[in-house]
Amino acid sequence: MTGPPPEPPDPPAAWLAPWFTPPTRTELVTGHHLRPLRAADVGLPGLPPGLDPEVAAAAGLARTAFVYGAFDDEERRLLAWVTLDPGAAPHDVRVGWSLAPEEVGGGLGDALSSALPDWLRRTWPWTSPLVVRR
Repeated sequence: MTGPPPEPPDPPAAWLAPWFTPPTRTELVTGHHLRPLRAADVGLPGLPPGLDPEVAAAAGLARTAFVYGAFDDEERRLLAWVTLDPGAAPHDVRVGWSLAPEEVGGGLGDALSSALPDWLRRTWPWTSPLVVRR
């Protein structure tokens, strides 16, 4: 006899405290804004291969990871994206960001580079983020 079947693993714990509300929109000095990707963003021009807005939106709802997109007011194209994932010690969050190829060399990259540290410090509850441009 081999014994009872193993118990399924516990689901991952919520990454953030239940009281914390992730930001829904953040303005950038360039006139662009960051907002969470939504399932409705599927097919949006500028999405890099492998970035599935439906999966990103589900992870955000589950509070296990977050993906924000940078948009202009019309939101017809993804201009940049920011990923927030659990970090490894000593960092409590790993933040990656990248620009759509058409945005490289423009002001959006500089705006993200200077805005992200402040956004993380003021808006999110983490204390030791690791920010990496991809």
